[in-house]
Amino acid sequence: MGHGIAFEFAKFGHEVTLFDISQNKLKLAKDKIEKLISNKSGYDSYREITFMKNLKESILGAEIVIEAINENYDAKVDLYSKIEKFLDNKSLIISNTSSLLPSKLSKNLQRPERFFVTHYFNPPYNIPLVEIVPTLETDLRNIDKIKKLYFEMNKNPVVLKKEINGFIANRLQAAIQRESINLVEQEIATPQDIDNIVKNTFGRRLSVAGPFEIWEQIGWDLVEKILLEILPNLSNKKSPSKLIKEKVLQKKLGFSTNEGFYKWDTKKKEKLVDAISKNLILLRDFNSNE
Repeated sequence: MGHGIAFEFAKFGHEVTLFDISQNKLKLAKDKIEKLISNKSGYDSYREITFMKNLKESILGAEIVIEAINENYDAKVDLYSKIEKFLDNKSLIISNTSSLLPSKLSKNLQRPERFFVTHYFNPPYNIPLVEIVPTLETDLRNIDKIKKLYFEMNKNPVVLKKEINGFIANRLQAAIQRESINLVEQEIATPQDIDNIVKNTFGRRLSVAGPFEIWEQIGWDLVEKILLEILPNLSNKKSPSKLIKEKVLQKKLGFSTNEGFYKWDTKKKEKLVDAISKNLILLRDFNSNE
């Protein structure tokens, strides 16, 4: 995710430095970015990215620092304490966490008013929306600053009214995931059935209309009747499914181990990634031309 965020800022002419403690990861990020800019048409304002292994040198003079490390609370908090002492008082410290509460992440900062979350979605250069999650201590002028910057980069920022674990998008995805796994556990459908149904029914509508827009079209009287029948039987589990736990124990993690609920080889993985990418680009370009 970090390389994608760096690429997007550089694409819009901003001076960017990408930091990592691993030289191998920096090389991997550089290779990915070079692949993205292999055809520079449309990237007239693109500025070359600087890659660094030295934290202090990488952030000196930075107006904005965006952290995109693993979802590890202690690691993130430790990094912020190191970052803060090298920055100007007006510099922003931002996290790309996808689930952790920003108020917990910022509690040890000397200047918590400059901290908030900007939750990107992968790949960030093809998905325009960013969830912005402030804390009660975040200076709203800093939120206005980042919103203005995003609008200039053709992004669609949404500011949450208050923080909540997982924010909005991931909570909605978790709800779909929980019921999908539930249907498989009850042997009502296979994972392949679930994917086929979502891709070829409501998933198609969701690419152009949100759930409230769709429900308004259906009518709330009918929605109410449908929910009265369905809601009592939906999964309300508070922990991940036993099927997920089994996959983790068996080291069947998906792409990374070439097997999860599906078996994957390089060709199948590339085919899926390419299909998702092409459709995201089509949607991005369609919406930008409206």
